[in-house]
Amino acid sequence: MTLAGLFYVALGGEDGAAAFEPQRGHLIHEPAYTKDNFEVVDPVGAGDTFIAGMLYALNCHKWNLTQRLKFANRVAAMKVSQEGFSGLARALQPENIHN
Repeated sequence: MTLAGLFYVALGGEDGAAAFEPQRGHLIHEPAYTKDNFEVVDPVGAGDTFIAGMLYALNCHKWNLTQRLKFANRVAAMKVSQEGFSGLARALQPENIHN
């Protein structure tokens, strides 16, 4: 028996993330989220936060894979721009979901 995933994701830190859809042979790269004066304060937990963002995007929205990567990157960026994890629920506010 062969196990095949819907897609596979590779995290690249400041280089963003990539996803591969084996059934379509489709590789997508989404650059890391950044803005002017963006500063990394605390990178601990960035990958876990990305995964949480991706799981939210998969289960709560009918987004395409690019949109899911973009959202997960943004949530991870919100995490690394602050100390700790408090306040990350703001990622679920409409202005953060659709930007």
